[in-house]
Order: sequence, then structure tokens, then C-alpha cells
Amino acid sequence: MKTRIENAPLIHWTSQLDRIQGAKIVHPVDTDSIILDICNNKLGLDIGIGDIGRSHVIGKLKQGRSQVIVRFISYRTRQLVYSNKKALKGDPNGTFITENLTHFRTNLVKQLATLKYNNKINACWTTDGRIFVKVNANSQKRIINNLDDISDLESDIQQLEERTNTNNSDGM
Repeated sequence: MKTRIENAPLIHWTSQLDRIQGAKIVHPVDTDSIILDICNNKLGLDIGIGDIGRSHVIGKLKQGRSQVIVRFISYRTRQLVYSNKKALKGDPNGTFITENLTHFRTNLVKQLATLKYNNKINACWTTDGRIFVKVNANSQKRIINNLDDISDLESDIQQLEERTNTNNSDGM
């Protein structure tokens, strides 16, 4: 049963949640105001309190900052926020938005982030709970569902590197 849940591309209630990380927390905590401030002032959107179904702090405070989880009333509002999250790139407070993934899928993304950090892949991202990866800028996107997909990806990367090294040594 656990494997079936882990391999499911979406779990309805988690796919509608987003995490805003690095949000400054001031007591008394008003997470709805934090969400509205980020959406309206940093993302340049026009989101109202009626667009938020529920929000609350999760995790421990670190240097006065924490994660805030939010459920938007409509999928359209959520997509609007999520599609504009790039506006937070380079935010001086380190604020960013991610999907609220299952623990299993979060670990898959962490492994891909390590590959990206080591310049083994060009990009990885999530959309509606699905995990995508591109090996290089010109390659097709691949869907990652499990650890076997990452192992296959790493094998493909290694074969590509070996071919590149062989071609470079032939040209000398």
C-alpha cells in the first residue's frame, strides 16, 4: 500500500498546497497577511484574503523565519502564484515558493538538486506534484516517478559523458 501512494503522481490534498519558505514570522502570527504581502508586493499579483483557504506556519523558527503552508481556494489562483514564483529569484530575504510534495517525492527532488549542483543535469522542476528533469538545454524533459528513474538518468548521463570523452580524445 505504501509503495502505491509513494508512486502516485498526485495526492489531491497535497497537490493544492504550496510552501513559502523563508517567510519572516512576527508574533502574533498572521500567515494570511504574510501570504498576501508576498503575492501582492513581491510577485505583483492581485490576490485577496478570499483567495486563501487556509495557511499556517510549519516547522521551527530559524533566525525569525519559517515556512508557511497555504491552500488557495481555487486551482487557478494557485497556478497564478506558482507560475510567477520566479519573481522571487534573488530575493534578499531568501523567500521562495515550492510545491508541498510527499516525503518520498521531496527526496527525489533533493537527489535531482544534487545532480544539478554537480552540473550533471540542466534543470529539474515540479508541476502539480510531477517531477521533471532536462539533462541539457536541448534535451527533452523526462518525468521522474521513482528511484529507478533517477538511476536510469544517472546511467544515461554517464554514457553521454563517456561518449563525449571518447569523441574528445579521438580529435586530438
